[in-house]
Amino acid sequence: MKQRVFHYTAIGDSLTVGYGVPEDHSFPARYRAIAEQALGRKVVLHNTGKVGATSSEILQLVQQDPDVRAYVQQADLITVTAGGNDLIQAAKIYFNDMKVETLKKALVVYAQSMRRLMLELKRLRLNKNRPCIVRLVGIYNPIPEFDEAAFWIKRFNSVIVRLEKDSIRAVQVYDAFDGRLEELLSDDRFHPNSEGYNVLAELTHKLGYGGLAHKASK
Repeated sequence: MKQRVFHYTAIGDSLTVGYGVPEDHSFPARYRAIAEQALGRKVVLHNTGKVGATSSEILQLVQQDPDVRAYVQQADLITVTAGGNDLIQAAKIYFNDMKVETLKKALVVYAQSMRRLMLELKRLRLNKNRPCIVRLVGIYNPIPEFDEAAFWIKRFNSVIVRLEKDSIRAVQVYDAFDGRLEELLSDDRFHPNSEGYNVLAELTHKLGYGGLAHKASK
């Protein structure tokens, strides 16, 4: 009897796209390969990432794009990278006007968008009689010289921790990149290089595969 393949849907911003590296070095491609080996099943990747997308734009994509919705409905694994662009856009305004309300508003919008995204994923998965794991990838700090950056990135990362429930888990990446930026970031000093994307994939893998692992062993 032929085993059913697992479907992996990657949702998010440039970290999902794999900006700056060959396609097979991207975070989703690396995670797919690691998951395939761990589960002993073929894993098919559907990458829906959009460079520059904010959390609200990612939510809109899942709500409105029929292809993305179909990929979510058939998914066994889902990863989400979001929040970096929300924070960057707010930080650019903040460094001009120094109004902390700008950053507070960005945090509120991010939290609301992520909560709504989790509800939308749940709705799309209703009546699907098979397990699906969701991994929410946190944000690292590419500018540690600014104290404000560290403070706000940690607050953004606390949002996805609060969303953890059942098969939804937060991937903590901050500490893994802290002190290793020369090694893990590309020449643009913001996006990961191939090794950086591999670190994201390995950290996601370490959270396990929930009910999928049990199903794969059958």
